[in-house]
Amino acid sequence: MDRFCPNCGTRLEEGTGKCPFCGTPAGLGGGKTPQNTKKFFAIGGGVLAALAVVFLLVRMFSAAGASPVEEFVQVHREALTPALPERQIEEFSTDMHLSMGVDNAFLNAYFRQISANWKLDASGQRINTLIDLVWSGATLITAQFTYEDGQLGLYIPEASEKYYLFDLEEWYEKDGADFAQLEALRASGLSLEEWQKLWRTYLDIFLEMVNEQNLTMEPGKSVRLPQLGESVRADCYTFRPSERDVEEMFRRLASELEENQELRDAMRVFWEEYYPAVVLGISYDEDLDEYLDDMVEELRENAREMAREVVDDGFYTQVYIRDGRICYERIAWEDDGGEKAFGFESGKSGMIFYLDDDGECVVALQHEKADKNSGRWILFAQDDWSGDVSLQVEYEIDPAQKSILQIPYGTYVLSMHSAEYTWENEMEMMLTVGPGENGGSDHTLTLTGQGLMEESGLYNMGVEELFFTLHTTDQPSQIAAPDVSAVQVHEEEDLLELVEGLDQLVYLLSGQLSGI
Repeated sequence: MDRFCPNCGTRLEEGTGKCPFCGTPAGLGGGKTPQNTKKFFAIGGGVLAALAVVFLLVRMFSAAGASPVEEFVQVHREALTPALPERQIEEFSTDMHLSMGVDNAFLNAYFRQISANWKLDASGQRINTLIDLVWSGATLITAQFTYEDGQLGLYIPEASEKYYLFDLEEWYEKDGADFAQLEALRASGLSLEEWQKLWRTYLDIFLEMVNEQNLTMEPGKSVRLPQLGESVRADCYTFRPSERDVEEMFRRLASELEENQELRDAMRVFWEEYYPAVVLGISYDEDLDEYLDDMVEELRENAREMAREVVDDGFYTQVYIRDGRICYERIAWEDDGGEKAFGFESGKSGMIFYLDDDGECVVALQHEKADKNSGRWILFAQDDWSGDVSLQVEYEIDPAQKSILQIPYGTYVLSMHSAEYTWENEMEMMLTVGPGENGGSDHTLTLTGQGLMEESGLYNMGVEELFFTLHTTDQPSQIAAPDVSAVQVHEEEDLLELVEGLDQLVYLLSGQLSGI
């Protein structure tokens, strides 16, 4: 019978009096497994068992995912947060050439003589751009615009040999506006990351309504996608907020609007720089803080009543989620005795966003994919005047290659269809983007269709196709600042020479062009 050391478990040769490893007397315990060895296997077995349990639990939770509330919130947060571009363009510099032509050889000889050169160099708060209009190889007019450090520049050599500079702060304050305040607001403009963070703040206000009391989940439920016509099996989540949930959401929104100064500054910049006052009905001179404070007060005063209306209208959201992705979502409410809903479907053939009016699709944006690099977008709308109308953009692209304008190389075809008439025969636009003959990229826009040509007066001249080609270089623009004397403009009288020169230039050009 094999003998082992009673202390360390080392195997002992026959007749050995003590352990050769630890020196412990062998004693009379030969043939029995030592107690320490038993303890080792007992402890080791327990650890292995515990690890196995932990492993199984991890697998179970990984398979089951998060709780229904966490899954619902996380999937919507990811789906509704716009992705940031991989590369944000901070500098843009290129030389461009625009030419045009038609499919009538006789007329094309004239069209080919008309072109424009455009140089552009922009970086941060600095812009330098120049446009040449060319006829038969000769420049008709050149206009150069510059901006840097609050100075706007204008140079039109055919009208005046002077380079006119406008101090924007001076001219802005002539109208009684505070330029310093405007500059401070522009400086507070948000980056794309900050806009994304701000969006998530308000998205989370809505998503925080979701809780275990107002969300139910049915695992592995089958559903047929009504617009795509596909069937899927996924976990079905139904969200029906209570009146209290909605009221608290409105109150949280009011508090965020009241306290978030970053939002207020961003709204000032957005309204001042991107939206004309006439569109919004709000001028920059009005107090935006007062406008938002009124909104906050109205939200708080009417939060309970608005929440009651939302619940009384039967608002609910039903969404099917599989593998962390939304397959089908319906956000619905009762209106005029029927149900209206915003819908989203995603399947093997593509995806679609739409407005459903009591079971009838009235507006839809659909993407049909042929493969990862080709497919088409379709915008559909019901029109009581001209029947159902759809606008289609078919594309076949190479996303690995792009022009300096960040447009992937390939072909894009836009056409329109209607139940009353076939506008596809009236007009079609095709954009082709690819490498230029001598480097750079060519962007060629081709317009066809009898309707368009009749409208432009070209159809009766035998023209059925009109095209424009914009060539861009891959190298930085060679544009330079005007090398002439600069004149600071303080009053309108300082522009008299330029105005007179422009009048003479227009007179000369009209005479030249009338003889064509």
